[in-house]
Amino acid sequence: MSVDLLPSVVLSDSEELENTISSELLLYFSRQAIENALAPTNDQTINAALISPDGEPIWLSEGLAKPFAMTPILSTNCTTEAQFRLFSQSIKLPDAFYYLAPVFCEHRNVIAIVAFVSQTVDSTILLALVHSVSREINEKIKHHLYLQRLVFENHSNIPPRELNIQEVEKAAIIEAAKVCHGKIQEMYQVLNMGRTTLWRKLKQYEINIKEYK
Repeated sequence: MSVDLLPSVVLSDSEELENTISSELLLYFSRQAIENALAPTNDQTINAALISPDGEPIWLSEGLAKPFAMTPILSTNCTTEAQFRLFSQSIKLPDAFYYLAPVFCEHRNVIAIVAFVSQTVDSTILLALVHSVSREINEKIKHHLYLQRLVFENHSNIPPRELNIQEVEKAAIIEAAKVCHGKIQEMYQVLNMGRTTLWRKLKQYEINIKEYK
């Protein structure tokens, strides 16, 4: 099972979705999680999408196109209770089977929905997989917001919306270096980042941890 994640079809306007989570950041986290989940498989009939709570596409994999079939269903099932019923089972439409899972921000607000689309398979495994992907995205958002708060506490003169993903990540690594006194074994645990990834990021951002020991 695999899905071609490039090129993407559409990304909606880069509006702030919730607090400091932009659609750009949401898409970054989502595509990363979807790619990791589907890359080990080899089924070309599986596609993926990221859609707004009312069903409008934020991003569609190459095998999908507008109008998106789930849009009218989500727009008419707009209450939390109705949507969560849709998340609990596969949805069979004339063109394919659809599997949905919510993406939350703080305060448990649904800010987006991950969708897997299969033309041939009605499977509880795909339903479990899409929920696993949404949980990974939720954790990334939660971790990002924590790091942003940490950064902004120490850089309160910088408006949150003027920082991009790389700036926040670099500042968070520097803060971790200060707190952990440059100890890699502590830094990668604080940052929830693999040791190899941390070394790569240190090189990328030209951060010398010896300065913090």
